[in-house]
Amino acid sequence: MLRPLKICGFAMGLLWQGFALADECENSYEKTIPYSKPIVDKAGKVSLNNMVTLRYDCNTFFAEATGGIEAGFFGAKAQLIEGRVSADNGVNNSHLIVNALVMGYEIAHQDVDLGSVYKHTFKPDHDIDLSQTTLIQIGPLPLPIRYGIQGKGELTVDAGMRNFGAELTATPRALANGYVQSSVDLQVFYGSARGELLLVDGALANKFSVHFSPSAEQPTIKFDVSGAVKSKALEGSVTARLAKSSERDGQDFEKVLAQWNGYSANGEMYAQSGKIADLPATAAKKVAR
Repeated sequence: MLRPLKICGFAMGLLWQGFALADECENSYEKTIPYSKPIVDKAGKVSLNNMVTLRYDCNTFFAEATGGIEAGFFGAKAQLIEGRVSADNGVNNSHLIVNALVMGYEIAHQDVDLGSVYKHTFKPDHDIDLSQTTLIQIGPLPLPIRYGIQGKGELTVDAGMRNFGAELTATPRALANGYVQSSVDLQVFYGSARGELLLVDGALANKFSVHFSPSAEQPTIKFDVSGAVKSKALEGSVTARLAKSSERDGQDFEKVLAQWNGYSANGEMYAQSGKIADLPATAAKKVAR
């Protein structure tokens, strides 16, 4: 498995080297592809954001994807997942950098040489709960209310040098629920109410590839990039429960007071392909042989 990858890397180095011999880089290339999708409702807000950057300077090809999912609910706000994956391929080596945070906690900080296939899923070892408590006064009775966001996230990375080129996928995912709950415990009865909201269950999938065609009639460097979003958000309910204080673990009375459907954001974020540059025939012939 490793031998073909090393040959592929050597061939790519020859191509970069041959192309860099020109006095000036006449085929430099740069492109950014942004994506933003806000989903807003009275109960909360979710923002999906993604940015892709491609850059070529005759010595190095650079590709980067940054993506994040942010949510707000009842005064609580959290960056559920924030990930950055970048790869550069040049004359001397190929590099991969991965950084990711889930609700403020670092789950990935990698800087590796991409000499072979790299595949890993980064995620925290437990769910994260960001909560707050406040009191409201109902007549003579102070009522505690607890609210917050519970969530988890992950970043999946798959990269490698294949077929006279480099390929990379980067997918941040997040699942988070907002909640608000309160209870009252009197001598006669115990009552509670809890509102739950699926803030978001979503993923931002990014795919990159840059390939060389040294044996074609006109040797070229070409790229393909695509991205897709799949998510549902802001779907929830409010449930009330009433029981005798001595039987609070029972279910004397329980009722769903409200329930509502959410929203979905499924489809293509971007899809583009094209030629970055033509290759000098001399460098291409070396690789083709």
